[in-house]
This record gives sequence, structure tokens and C-alpha cells, in this order.
Amino acid sequence: MPFHQTVQTTLRAKIILLTCAFAVIASVSVVWLNGSKAREVVGANVAVSTLSNESQKVAIRLEEDFVDMVQDARIVSLTPPITGMIRSRETGTDPVDGSTYDLWRSRLATIFTSVMEERPSYTQMRYIALDDSGSELVRVNREANGTLAVVDESQLQTKAGEPYFQAALSLEKGESMFSEVSFNREHGEVTQAYVPTIRSVVPVYSAEGDAYGLIVINADYEALLQESLSRIAPNFDLFIFHTGGDVFEYNAATGNTRYIPNGAASGQLRDYQSLFEDQEEGPLYQFGDDILFSTWIEDFSDARGLHLDVVLRASRAAVLFASRESFVQVAGLAIALILGSLICAALIADRMTNPLRRMTRRIKQYTDWSQTGDLYLPVDHDDEIGDLSRAFSDLVSQLQDSQARSANIILNAVDGVIVVD
Repeated sequence: MPFHQTVQTTLRAKIILLTCAFAVIASVSVVWLNGSKAREVVGANVAVSTLSNESQKVAIRLEEDFVDMVQDARIVSLTPPITGMIRSRETGTDPVDGSTYDLWRSRLATIFTSVMEERPSYTQMRYIALDDSGSELVRVNREANGTLAVVDESQLQTKAGEPYFQAALSLEKGESMFSEVSFNREHGEVTQAYVPTIRSVVPVYSAEGDAYGLIVINADYEALLQESLSRIAPNFDLFIFHTGGDVFEYNAATGNTRYIPNGAASGQLRDYQSLFEDQEEGPLYQFGDDILFSTWIEDFSDARGLHLDVVLRASRAAVLFASRESFVQVAGLAIALILGSLICAALIADRMTNPLRRMTRRIKQYTDWSQTGDLYLPVDHDDEIGDLSRAFSDLVSQLQDSQARSANIILNAVDGVIVVD
């Protein structure tokens, strides 16, 4: 028996198989394209979106904390002890309310202390006169054990030789500034604690509008950044490059940080630093197996002197993991498409072949009934099924007419009729 007679495939099965074949081909093509082409695009978009969102979160947090330094200094500069000390410094007594100079100093020291109690990263707050020597008028220190101490008047220093003091001489009314990050100095010498310090500086003016002094807040730069990052816990390794050349590094896996002074960066960190010295290439970089995203921050409540470059680092594999998830989703969608195609094809094939099955049953019944009676084929259909039904009905009708004529001839014949089969 020929092979094609042993394997009988119905029209319905053929439609289902054909539809399934097209669905499989289309789905495999989509999955392949997603894997070979689109994954790179998806990976790049995911990298930009993920790192950009994280970077913006860090940038906003840093901006808020550094702006707080400026606002704290500005608010203190507007408190009554500031002008009270100006009025009473020469005579020892304030002509307005009779308060002594020492009393105003004590009041200002209390304000400094209350502010520093709320800001654990602040190491000093000072009121410095804009005289030839840059004399400290009031100063509160944070000791090594964390306690706050008001410095005795006899221990106050002169700061006219410090770079931040000289830079502050050019400040106009309403302006403020940040100093460079440097190790804290006392009496002109770097302290043994080697605390990286940044200073916010706000000028003070007399009632006549003359520049009189400076409110200076010293903050432990490393502790300030640690405090900022602890509130948001970034998910990626992070580097903060300061325009002064120093670098702050944060390890996302351990939460550890370190401060690298200007000129001390080496190896890969130095390569990163060189890479981001040019801001014209854009925020996203690929460095070996790492993807780096840079966010430039320079708006700190109009305070000049501070520019930070926040750089987030993620491994290429970690960033592209999201694109692999997308690949899996597309593959799942392809499988669902194939299954859906099978179901739809089965329903459509059943609807398409149902008239043919009815025709087959009726033709078999007609044959079983010795070709008598009516076929009742779907001749009213306006499609190929209707055409076939009408053609078959015409053929049967012609056959019936032919049989009737033959029978009539036989019945009416006088002579015998021999029929040869």
C-alpha cells in the first residue's frame, strides 16, 4: 500500500499545522532578533535609566545637605547676637539694650552649639571679623569624643592667611561660598587627625551695610558624604570627584567609604578621574566590563566654589541582567503566541471544515440510501463551499435525469435491451 494512503491528513489538521508553522517561524524570528540585536539596545536603555535614576537620587541628597550648610550659616548671620556684637565690640556694651559684649558672645555660642547638635558632621562654627588679621570672635569645636566645646576667648585664632578667608573678601552682599576641601588646620598647621574639611562661608554686614565679618561652618567632608549616602543606600558603587582633585569612594556591597586626597588616586580610580575630566562626551561610559554614569552638580543655592561629579559604576553583566529578563519575557510571549495560534487555528479550521464534514455525511447518506432522496447540500453559501455544493448538486441532478431517461427507455422498449456493464 503506498505511503500516502497510510497517512491521511485532514484539511483541518493541515490548516492547524500550517498556522502553527507560521507562528513558530514568526516567534523564533522575534526571539532571535531580540537576542542578537535588541538586547544591546535594551541593555543600553536599561543602563541609562537605572543609573540615571540612582544618580539623580544621590545628587538630590547631596545638594540638600550642602545647601543646608549654606542655609545654616545664613540663618545664623541674621540672628540678634551678630549685630549685638558689632554694636558692643568697641565699648563692651550694646547701646541698644545694654547687653555686654561677653553676653552677646555667649548667646551666639549657644546658637552655634544648638546647630551643631543637630548636624553631627559639623566640626566647627565660627564668627570671624573682617579685620586685618581675620580675628575669630566666637568659636565652637566638636572634640574627638563628640562633645561640643566653646573656645575661650584667649584661645581664639587669626585666619587672615587662610585661602577661604582671602576668597571670601570678594563676596558681595547676598553671596556665599564653599572652600576647597582640605585637611583642617589649627594655628597654621594641619591637625594630626587629618580630617578632610569643607567650609561654607556667609558674609555679615553691619546696620550701615558695611562688610563686617564671616560666619564659617566647618564640616567633616567624608562624614558629611557618609551621612548623605546612608540615608539612601545606593545600589551601585559610587565615586564623588571634587574639582579640587580629591575623590570620595563608596562600596555598595559593604557600605564602606574612603576619602582619597588630591593627587593620591591611583590605578583604576585614577583612570576614572582622567576619563571624567572631559564632560563633553556625555554621561554614559563603558570602561572595560564596567558601565559608568556621570552626573555633574554645581547648583548649591547659588553658593560658589563647589562642583561635584557623581559617578556610579555597575558591572555590564548586572546592568544587562535586566535585558536578559526582557529576553525571557519575549520568549514567554512567543510561546504564548504559538499556543494562542494553535487554539485560534483549531477554532477557525473547525469553522471552515464543518460544512465539508456535513457535505461528506450527507453524500454518504445519499449513497447508502441508493441515491434516492434529496442531498440537502449548502448551496446557499456564497463561498467555495457553496460553489462545490451547487456543482455537486447539478452533477447529481444530471445523473438522476440520465437514470430516469434510461429507466423510461427500458420500460417502454418493445424489443429486448441488452445492457453491457
